[in-house]
Amino acid sequence: MKQKHILQAKKRALLGKKVKQLRAQRKLPANVFGNTASVSIELDEIAFTKTFAAAGETGLIELTIEGETTPRPVLITNIAYHPLSGKLLHVDLQQVDLKEKVTAKVPLELIGESVAVKAGGVLLALHDEIEVEALPSDLPEKFVFDISGLTEIGKEFKVSDLQFDRAKIEVKLPPEEVLILIQEPKKEEEPIVVEPVETETTVQGAKKEGEEGEATVEASAGAKQPAGKVVAKPAVKPVAPEKKEEKKG
Repeated sequence: MKQKHILQAKKRALLGKKVKQLRAQRKLPANVFGNTASVSIELDEIAFTKTFAAAGETGLIELTIEGETTPRPVLITNIAYHPLSGKLLHVDLQQVDLKEKVTAKVPLELIGESVAVKAGGVLLALHDEIEVEALPSDLPEKFVFDISGLTEIGKEFKVSDLQFDRAKIEVKLPPEEVLILIQEPKKEEEPIVVEPVETETTVQGAKKEGEEGEATVEASAGAKQPAGKVVAKPAVKPVAPEKKEEKKG
């Protein structure tokens, strides 16, 4: 039998930025919407936190607003948190018709221990919640699966393995959809060893030495002789002058 969840509320007069005054008093601003006009209410923050922990987003809650005689059946549809502190800021509640089906996301809870995981396998959860359609009173608060049945690498848990009343609840995923899977651990890739490439250092060095040798010869050829040393020049043979022929008269 499902647990009954009850929540008390008051109609809210403070709107907009003035709701900071409510939060300072540990009151939580909220809105109720659904088949009737939206109603602004305030909740006790501590009481709401306890109710949400028990009911989640699929547990039907009887909301009693001060001044009203009939409780409203509601579901928690949205919770706003402060981005830095994580403090509760605002809550949306959906009033439902108990005779009309609604769509909700039901969390998937894993229990137990897997022998395959202990042996080194990796547990891969492909879904942590499952979308269903049912009457508000038939919505499951959660799906529970015992992973101790996953004893080998490659074992799977599919939608068809879920235990629920299929006459009252419709799961929006196909029966063959895999929810949980045991995989082999990833193998570390062996590092690729790159052999050093031999360079032509010796040849280039020899070339440089040759170039340096040529430069040395050229430098020696163009160098001045030391002072005080006479260098003999090769003798130049005199060239006899050409004889001019006399013109005969």
